[in-house]
Amino acid sequence: GPSGPTTWSTGATSSAVISAVSSPTMLVDTLTRCISPISPSRCFKSPEKQRAPSQQRKQMPKLLLVAFEGFELLDAFGPLELLLLAGYSVTIAAPTNGVVRGGVVGSEACKSEAAKLAFRSCVPVVASHSLVEALSQKWDLLLVPGGQGTRALVGDEPFLATLALLCDASAAVASVCTGSALLAAAGVLDGRKATTNKRGWAWVTESSKRAATVDWTPRARWVADRTGGKLCATSSGVAAGLDMAVWLASDLLGAGVGEAAAKRAEVELAVWEAENDAKAGEANRLKVAARQAASAVAAARMAKEEYSQAISAGLVPAMMKRGQAPAEEEEVDT
Repeated sequence: GPSGPTTWSTGATSSAVISAVSSPTMLVDTLTRCISPISPSRCFKSPEKQRAPSQQRKQMPKLLLVAFEGFELLDAFGPLELLLLAGYSVTIAAPTNGVVRGGVVGSEACKSEAAKLAFRSCVPVVASHSLVEALSQKWDLLLVPGGQGTRALVGDEPFLATLALLCDASAAVASVCTGSALLAAAGVLDGRKATTNKRGWAWVTESSKRAATVDWTPRARWVADRTGGKLCATSSGVAAGLDMAVWLASDLLGAGVGEAAAKRAEVELAVWEAENDAKAGEANRLKVAARQAASAVAAARMAKEEYSQAISAGLVPAMMKRGQAPAEEEEVDT
């Protein structure tokens, strides 16, 4: 065939093909000249010249998700979506391989912990490895979600011992929401700064004896601690894991990688970045104070309206009408 690139000419090609239909030999020759030639060596390489897949491109970093009965779905799959887009390969492991049930933040109507777990845990997820099986590998990042199931596991010594070994086998460790309670109970957060779900703050920070050794940060979207040269990142509740995942991807895989993944997933970060203590400092404290003040004003107004409605409906005794109405709220500049 020709040695150089072929330039397509529609008119000349059409007439040549039409005239060549009656002659198979001419047709093959015409098509050969119409298509840019490709060297056979580019399509068929001898085995000794082919590179192994691991040599052709850099191996994907490996992420291990620790799943368990009653883990919070968004804690796990929100960050996983972004980290997959950033370039991680993902393996799911659980205390035993097979199906575990994830749940969502739901009703608090159930009284017992067992009832809450059964009520919330409704989505089956398949774990390809048991936690013990996962110990046979090294991991670039280990992710522990939170969820109602953490309440049972925080005192499960075999689980915590295996989790501690998995953290040792991982280059970096991260948790979302109450997953930090498990890391704390396993001793992974000893002496480190960390944060957790603010609604579950009291439980997490007192959930185990070792939780008392953690330097808990009460006002942060996420916290990154590199004590001893190893990264342990912990985030606040549920959706905060998305923001931490973006930061993790850029920190561990390269500047801008996380932001690019967020853009592909249409995750808006501007609001939360302004609220992250590590980035905003005093400005964040003032914003939090302003929001709290605005909430207090709104609550006072609602109480006043309810009181007025109660008086109108005759539900407030006459003796309570004199000098006991809710105080006028002070104007607060928010």
